[in-house]
Amino acid sequence: MASNNLTERQKTLLNWLVQEVRSGKLEEDEIWIFQTFEGTGIAGYAGNVPEIKTTTLQALDRMNYLTCDFSQKNLYKCSLTKLAYEAFDDTCSTVSKSSDETVSLAHSSRIITLEKAIQFFQVSPLIQRYDTWAVTTYGVECG
Repeated sequence: MASNNLTERQKTLLNWLVQEVRSGKLEEDEIWIFQTFEGTGIAGYAGNVPEIKTTTLQALDRMNYLTCDFSQKNLYKCSLTKLAYEAFDDTCSTVSKSSDETVSLAHSSRIITLEKAIQFFQVSPLIQRYDTWAVTTYGVECG
């Protein structure tokens, strides 16, 4: 999949956007991103918005993960494409640690401890949601 051509910043932003759309916090086809001296914001979004650089949006647009209108300075209307969802699902379904070990996040029959999961995926912090603990990176959860 083309998602392996993304930088870590691009992957993190794309995964965050997909997760927020799927959770109903953002509209898939009308994500209004604005930038001010105080930082990045998204119109109508009540949560914390990660830093979003224009160049990151432009790269995701060029690679067809997003469709963005850059006609206004510091205000961009973006929408997710099918490719964005496929990249997120690909990232969350299989993570390879080495050539001989693959862990499926969605369908793993192995039970690993939380400590081992943190070491394996090299992520932090932990959050509790719906009475379970989840390992996240910038609030992005798989599953």
